[in-house]
Amino acid sequence: EGSHFIATSPLEAWTTYLQVSLLSGFFLSLPVIFYQLWIFIAPGLYRNEKKIALIFVIFSTLLFAGGGLFGYFVIFPVGFKFFVTALEGTEISLLPQMRDYLGFVTRMLLIFGLVFETPLILILMARLGIVSFRQLSAARRYLVVFAFLIAGILTPGPDVVSQLLLALPLLGLYEISLIAIRFIEKKK
Repeated sequence: EGSHFIATSPLEAWTTYLQVSLLSGFFLSLPVIFYQLWIFIAPGLYRNEKKIALIFVIFSTLLFAGGGLFGYFVIFPVGFKFFVTALEGTEISLLPQMRDYLGFVTRMLLIFGLVFETPLILILMARLGIVSFRQLSAARRYLVVFAFLIAGILTPGPDVVSQLLLALPLLGLYEISLIAIRFIEKKK
């Protein structure tokens, strides 16, 4: 609150607005791009393959968007609050550059979107027979350590709260994956 961005070159604001426009245009055009890909690929697929592909596309899109939104609206405020409060009592003022902020936000949205794809990856691996429910449930204790390691690397701040805010959803997504895999294995 009360802060603002700075531009350190005459073209920085203009190029940042252009980058935001390009990214927005790309994401808004994704439904059309996916539709065009689908009409190209669909004739070569069997009916059951079409059904699986359509379910995969819908869930991957929802999970990616959910991950990006979660990162932006839950993790970012906590991480930035940590950075701002860490500067309190010092003579340092936080004046973020527009291009740095845009690059940071873009990277974090992609990272969180990809991290939230974990259930689909695990379910796909189970459908292909690479992993089983038994293997994944036996590896649960290792996943807890791995989730906190990943959260420590990917979160914007070194504070425990933002790491928990990523590690706990990762663990939840893993448990959801296990439930889905168990259902799939029983169905077989």
